Amino acid sequence: MDRFWDRAPEGVPILQGINVKTCTKCKIEKELSEFNKCSCRTDGYQSHCRVCTKKFNALHYKTSEKFRAAIYRTNKQNRHSNAQFVSRYKRMLGCKICRENDPCCLDLHHTDPSQKDGHPSAFVSQSRTKLKAEIRKCVVLCANCHRKVHAGVLTI
Repeated sequence: MDRFWDRAPEGVPILQGINVKTCTKCKIEKELSEFNKCSCRTDGYQSHCRVCTKKFNALHYKTSEKFRAAIYRTNKQNRHSNAQFVSRYKRMLGCKICRENDPCCLDLHHTDPSQKDGHPSAFVSQSRTKLKAEIRKCVVLCANCHRKVHAGVLTI
């Protein structure tokens, strides 16, 4: 089923086809890719486009102390959960050279420094997906073996 419009708001291209939806905030027809998914809606997409949702969230964050507190709690829980994940990972694998398995003694060593996006500890505050992607580039070494590898005394 194709749709045709004689006019669209200034600067907005005329879209045709069934893969479009009107944002309930800005009232502009946009492609479905411009909307976040929402399984509770019959069409599977939110009623506001991503741009309008971003503006709303920014304003809501500025004006609502309760909203900021909720985001702070969620971020704190995610950081704690990711730190626990890294600790379990280190304990499970142990040092690749000497088999030490106490997480407080273990480091993550990048096997190829050119592939390094950052230190894994910096990814604890980001998504689990990004954290896992960075950890996959590393091997687990105890602090002593790690320093010996960097000094050139040991090789992996």
